[in-house]
Amino acid sequence: MTRRRLSYLEFLESEAWWKTRKLVLQRAGYRCERCPNPATDVHHKDGYSNLGCESVEELEALCDHCHEKEHDQTLRVRELLGQARLFDRWDDPDPPYAKKRAA
Repeated sequence: MTRRRLSYLEFLESEAWWKTRKLVLQRAGYRCERCPNPATDVHHKDGYSNLGCESVEELEALCDHCHEKEHDQTLRVRELLGQARLFDRWDDPDPPYAKKRAA
């Protein structure tokens, strides 16, 4: 049986992403890797070609401001693809995959 590839948004709600995201934030000491602000987001430096198989070296911890600057150019493209939503800010203490299990 072949395994269905997760969409970008499905992947961002997966347990695998949340574990990887936590490793990147811990590696950076929960500080932005471009400025002295606290890190709130994890950014794919080289795009999404390795989505789901990315290494922590392909990711960086960023603050809201630096992440917004990085994505300013690509937001319009994501809107056109129907992928734009507030997925870059995970302030929710309970990750989406935990909510699915509880239901």
